[in-house]
Amino acid sequence: MSDKALKRYLENIYNDPSHPGGYAGVEKLYQVVKNEGKFKVGRERIRNFLQSQESYSLQRTVRRKFPRNRVIVGGIDRQWDIDLASVENLEKHNPKVKFLLICIDIFSRFLWVQPLENKLSSTIIEGLNVIFSKGRKPQCIRHDGGTEFTNKKFDDFLKSEHVKHFTTYNTETKANYAERVIRTIKESMYRYFSAHRTYSYISILPKLVSAYNRRPHKGLFNLRPIDVQKRIENDLWKKMYLGNKKNETKSKNTKLRTKRFKFKVGDLVRISHLKHTFIRAYHQKWSEELFKIYKRIMRDGIPIYRLIDLSDDEIKGSFYQSELQRVILDKDKQLWKIDKVVKKRKRLGKTECLVRWQGYPSKFDSWIPEENIHNL
Repeated sequence: MSDKALKRYLENIYNDPSHPGGYAGVEKLYQVVKNEGKFKVGRERIRNFLQSQESYSLQRTVRRKFPRNRVIVGGIDRQWDIDLASVENLEKHNPKVKFLLICIDIFSRFLWVQPLENKLSSTIIEGLNVIFSKGRKPQCIRHDGGTEFTNKKFDDFLKSEHVKHFTTYNTETKANYAERVIRTIKESMYRYFSAHRTYSYISILPKLVSAYNRRPHKGLFNLRPIDVQKRIENDLWKKMYLGNKKNETKSKNTKLRTKRFKFKVGDLVRISHLKHTFIRAYHQKWSEELFKIYKRIMRDGIPIYRLIDLSDDEIKGSFYQSELQRVILDKDKQLWKIDKVVKKRKRLGKTECLVRWQGYPSKFDSWIPEENIHNL
């Protein structure tokens, strides 16, 4: 049988909600086709077929856990993660405190927390000044893309303090050390609330932070953040990032099993909603907008990709394989969905429509003949 016959057969199965293979994933559809015995087809062929089905690629399960590159810093106060923890729901019991400014030194895991009335850049600067006045200051700060951190006032302040800063564009991990310690501090707060039947925490917040800094930390080989001093910095750095001979051998063996690139330069892909903020429908797991791979990098044995959009503009940040999904366009059946008609005009006696494409930003708005628009 021909490729067209196979494609027709798979489409009939996949698009039939009453069929055992209807709207199924790779393995289930493969087993159904195998059991029916009409075609001899492998999993890769099934996978390629599903990659051409928009309903599959938009709703495919997103993998959350996968190997990521480590953040390696040079030592104490070389880099801090900072973030804001929202506590607006507790303001009634803690007047004039809506946010907690979280600062954590990535190397020593030492934590500072400063209550804030709002998240204006001027308020955050005041909070950082309080923290810096305690005697420590980083060489560099990492933060997420929130406007409270990405503005000229904040930038000018850090320049005046001779502190560099940069933005992490991964919407899932963000500044992950700060994200993780926010969960830890909030867990401690809510345990305190349960034990004391109160939602007032301002008086005990410094105690919670102090307790955290005096608690053994697994990432520090059970040292406490307050124990990480200059005299042990070099030895701890080697232990954290180089490991012992046994770990080095294991690392070398791991490199032999380095993952291969799954995608090629030029491949069209969708982006996981966990990685990137985009226009999406309810429960949609992947971007409707398609992107193109333009660069591949192997970093510590982990494949990393850089993307451009369909107008060749570079997308900020880098992407892991599990955050991308290859898409195969079926040129014979590909329909581009219209979100709305923005306006109309007459050209040479024919009506043209300026359309907003579903899932795409307004920069992709384009004029098309009205006769090319079909209601489905």
